[in-house]
Amino acid sequence: IPEMVIDDETGFLVRSDDPVALTDAIEKVINDRSLGQKLGQAGHRRGQMLFSIEKNVRDLCALICSGAL
Repeated sequence: IPEMVIDDETGFLVRSDDPVALTDAIEKVINDRSLGQKLGQAGHRRGQMLFSIEKNVRDLCALICSGAL
């Protein structure tokens, strides 16, 4: 999900056809609990900011009020 994952901030982006890179990314998180926690917290904050029900309702209301829908 490109909107959600910021490489090295909220997770790791790897190519879908690169199993070695995926393995390396998983090992980083397994071997460094604080890194996993940091990524998880940043991802949660970003998810709340971008995808919360409150934000989605505000954005939808703005679209309706602007006549865009």
